[in-house]
Amino acid sequence: MPAKGSYYHIYNKGVEGRVIFNDQEDYLTFVGYLREYLSPAPKKEDTKKVFTVNGRTYKGTPHQPKNYFGKVELIAYSLVSDHFHLILNQMAKDSQSNLLRSLCTRYSMYFNKKYKRTGSLFDGPYKSAEVDESTELLPLSRHIHDQNLQSKISTHEFSSYPEYVGKRKSSWVKTQFILSKISDYEGYIGKHVAHQGDTETLKHVILEQPALERITPSSHKEKSFKAVTPTPLTQTRNRTLEFLFATTSIFILLFAVGMKNVLAAKASLSLAEEKPRASIVINSTPSIDTTITPSVAGSTSTMTVKIKEGYRNINVRQEPSTDSQVIDKANEGNTFDLVSEKSGWLEIQLTGGTTGYISTQFADIEETKR
Repeated sequence: MPAKGSYYHIYNKGVEGRVIFNDQEDYLTFVGYLREYLSPAPKKEDTKKVFTVNGRTYKGTPHQPKNYFGKVELIAYSLVSDHFHLILNQMAKDSQSNLLRSLCTRYSMYFNKKYKRTGSLFDGPYKSAEVDESTELLPLSRHIHDQNLQSKISTHEFSSYPEYVGKRKSSWVKTQFILSKISDYEGYIGKHVAHQGDTETLKHVILEQPALERITPSSHKEKSFKAVTPTPLTQTRNRTLEFLFATTSIFILLFAVGMKNVLAAKASLSLAEEKPRASIVINSTPSIDTTITPSVAGSTSTMTVKIKEGYRNINVRQEPSTDSQVIDKANEGNTFDLVSEKSGWLEIQLTGGTTGYISTQFADIEETKR
């Protein structure tokens, strides 16, 4: 684990190179979260708010975000439209990772809600590299501030550069260590000037690289990351594995669907063999018989449904009672499977597998076996 008082360069960018800061509000929100995390936590009494529920007034403390004051120090920061840089001093175990996890999650929720989007905002977990305070800290601060100066942001307010040149004071940005090493920071930076020497000095801690892989350092100079470039052979193997995985998944899915259909068909045949069913045909003309053939050979059932004059349909009820809820209508010409006959009611099969009841005052059943 990193030792207490270790300096780190933190970097993260938008997924697929997307912009993560669209307007001034986005920048200010991200900076506001940093300030809130790294400033002293407010007293509980100061956070209480008055709210009203059902006409009654209460005073309570709303949920407060986590606080990392005294655990992590922000040495410098720079926000550009599609990525951000932080230089942190970790002073308590795991405080840096907890801070970054909370910060990125909270900002992603804000961003997705504002722009009505879903999914990941950042290109995976943040990247981190330990920084040598004696040789790398100063040029690294120049590197991230220079990126901001050369961006399209003309006011440079979304970096810690104003704190370092005396144009702004923020207690949560700790400039003391770097400014104790150099008196003219603005001259040290140089406006819009490329610093060729920094590239060699910072080659182990500059994280704007396409792919990074953690390695175990044997010394401080052998840093925690190295660049990885996939070979054509590796890319081909990866594509082959992806194709095999997709093909296998489709085969398993189709096989499962087929088995489900087979089982369903067997179940239907079993039910048909267990109990013969007759069909009901609803007619609006009295005294017309409809002959139905049950599913079991060797018997025939005849049912006549007589509807009183003036009625065009019959109520189908949930239970065999006139007080029961009407769940359907049996219109003239409709055909139903007969499930059973109860006292004064006929139970019929409805669409979707449910059953309902028709009063026998509209239907008489006559069965003739042969």
